[in-house]
Amino acid sequence: MVAFLCLSSFAALVLGAIIYVLFRGQTVFTALLERFGIAAGIFSGARIPFGTFIRYYLPDYLWCYAFCCQAVALFELLRIKTLGAYFMSAIFGAAWEALQWLGFVSGTGDLADCAMYLAAVATVVVIENHFKKRSRLK
Repeated sequence: MVAFLCLSSFAALVLGAIIYVLFRGQTVFTALLERFGIAAGIFSGARIPFGTFIRYYLPDYLWCYAFCCQAVALFELLRIKTLGAYFMSAIFGAAWEALQWLGFVSGTGDLADCAMYLAAVATVVVIENHFKKRSRLK
């Protein structure tokens, strides 16, 4: 399970970065890439199905999924109950949105992002339960 969580979190981070590079314009990340001569945001104006979800909400889901996977994997390796990893992931996501909403960091804090964080945590809960159920059946 730990290997799966680590690999899938890496894949989630890569996919999230690709979405930022291709579909987002005017972010700190894309500005950094453009400083190094990497064209970013080349599809930022493209009309795609579920474009708003893909551009703005899916990267937040993927970030929290990756964070939660790594936290659960670490807790598993340290033999700590993983419930704390789930709470930590949800709280960090909500805190990030609160900091955006209060203007301490750039971005737009909104409840839809918080819903994405909760969905990501729920996904990892399902994955962990699947692996634990499978290991009990052996």
